[in-house]
Amino acid sequence: MAAAELGYLVTERLARDWARQTAKMMANAEARELFFRTGLGPRVGERRSNPHLGKTLADIGRTS
Repeated sequence: MAAAELGYLVTERLARDWARQTAKMMANAEARELFFRTGLGPRVGERRSNPHLGKTLADIGRTS
């Protein structure tokens, strides 16, 4: 939950893997909105977060 809410730093490996999947992910509207908000993939050292996912996980935790 914390990584989703507060974010995480993009590593070299993650940036490289993300770059390899750009075409596939850009073809999906939801993935494009979530992962390519600026039109670019993440850069090494950039902080990425997904507050919506964090809220969903917190909601699930409360109902379990």
